[in-house]
Amino acid sequence: MDEEADLSTCSICFDAFLLPKLLGCRHTFCKPCLQEYTKKVEVSEIVCPLCRQKQSLDDKGLDGLMDNYFVSLRRPESPVIMCCDICFEECELSQCTHCVLKLCESCKSSHYLALKMSGEKANSDQDSDPCQDGEDDEEGVRISLHSLLSFPDHQPKTKMIAKFLSSFKVPCSLRYNDGEEEQISVVCIFPKSKDTCLVIAENQPEMIECTVRGRPFIRKMFSEGISGITRTSDGKILFSNRNESAIFQMVDESRIAVFAKCFSCDSRSLSTFGDGRIASIGISGNNVHSRRKSRDIHGVLQIFDKNGKLMKEISDDGNGYLFKQPVCVSVNPINHTVSVSDFSWNQVLIMTEEGYVIRKYKGRGNEDRLIGIRIGLRFLPTALCHDTDGNLVIANILDGSLHLLLPNGDLFGFIETKNNRRFDHPTSLCFDCQHRLWVGDNQSGKVKVFENLQPWTFISPKQSS
Repeated sequence: MDEEADLSTCSICFDAFLLPKLLGCRHTFCKPCLQEYTKKVEVSEIVCPLCRQKQSLDDKGLDGLMDNYFVSLRRPESPVIMCCDICFEECELSQCTHCVLKLCESCKSSHYLALKMSGEKANSDQDSDPCQDGEDDEEGVRISLHSLLSFPDHQPKTKMIAKFLSSFKVPCSLRYNDGEEEQISVVCIFPKSKDTCLVIAENQPEMIECTVRGRPFIRKMFSEGISGITRTSDGKILFSNRNESAIFQMVDESRIAVFAKCFSCDSRSLSTFGDGRIASIGISGNNVHSRRKSRDIHGVLQIFDKNGKLMKEISDDGNGYLFKQPVCVSVNPINHTVSVSDFSWNQVLIMTEEGYVIRKYKGRGNEDRLIGIRIGLRFLPTALCHDTDGNLVIANILDGSLHLLLPNGDLFGFIETKNNRRFDHPTSLCFDCQHRLWVGDNQSGKVKVFENLQPWTFISPKQSS
């Protein structure tokens, strides 16, 4: 079965072969996959991603490798044709800001006329066109996030509009039973380089480096239980393993070493302070069976120095435990506060590194109805991430909403797509090096990438004056 699989799919992209190239070790890969892979290694040689054997490349590079004519080839992809949503003509399109239709010039004018006749108040200027981007709304105007943050006393009446960029399914090596596809949960996404992120799927032993379009070109195999990822102050990648109660460091592309032992805590999520210290969150007790029998289950926040030495453990404030079932931790890059999402107590705890609780966020904003967002009565936070300005994004897995908190913990608003859709079942978040938002799903195994977060604010003139 393994030999048949090797002849039918590329071991990097898990798809049928595209321009298959045969290495000296007799392993075959797609030429585009090898091109992405060789960006990380010396161009004079290539290391097989499977058996790690080295092979020298001549002046032709990958073109000098033998073609494999005995494997299954990928069908050519059909070109994507952009058509008007009304007349289906192929032409230059513009998207209506009132809805999600992409229209040609002729259909755009009739569509705008239909909006006016139906009584829709899409714009303050009746001569303006809702199908043009960047127009002002009658009830609010688009302004920069920096301008909004200059009004510290404003009420949270803002939703951030995220522009969809790409979507892909994580190509993990999960096996399927009886032809039925199992649910795949994306538990961690972490920015690796300018155009790639590291992705981990639940109960998978591999860490996959994917491009924004989903093409994997580096896979690293470890033992099951890997979860959180962060980066040290000197650029080394750290990842935790719940089953081994340890944090590991990638020494180079092929070697790892133990960075820190978490002892009785199964580290689930990692984050880095500005000075290089590492924050780790997990559940006490590294024996799953003993935890099930014990009622004294609680979370533990551990802080290590930049060399991996345990500095402090925080689990209670003198009045009781702070965490029950923590899922994710994120350190604010601006004020160095620590945020922890708790799956059992349905809250996000914002605290100092000494354990002083600043705020407990339980997911309900007083103004959410004013901006047309129906937030569910229940709040079950999973993933957290901070942007470079210290704003906190919280994923609610129950209704697919993304909550946006200011650095002081106040609710700023919510993130939505242009068509007012939610984010399905988000369990992992990250901002990459180009400030794009990556969202991993709990069930489909998909990662969606969004860009150009723009605030659509409803601040009244009295507030902004």
